[in-house]
Amino acid sequence: MSIFQTQEKQAREQERPLSILNILPYGLRKKIQSYLFDIFPLLNETGQCIGTFFYGRPFTGSHNGAMIDKAR
Repeated sequence: MSIFQTQEKQAREQERPLSILNILPYGLRKKIQSYLFDIFPLLNETGQCIGTFFYGRPFTGSHNGAMIDKAR
């Protein structure tokens, strides 16, 4: 099972959104990059999880600096 499948399964089982920072090789050149993924469970009218949807966005160094500044 891939890291993405494991994370998707976790969101389904917990029935709550997850935000996950993945630092992995992406693209044809397998360049190490940081992406922030938000994974949301899809619930039917009775509240049962019937799947998930997610989106990812690049997580650049400038974001890392902003987080460090807030922690001080």
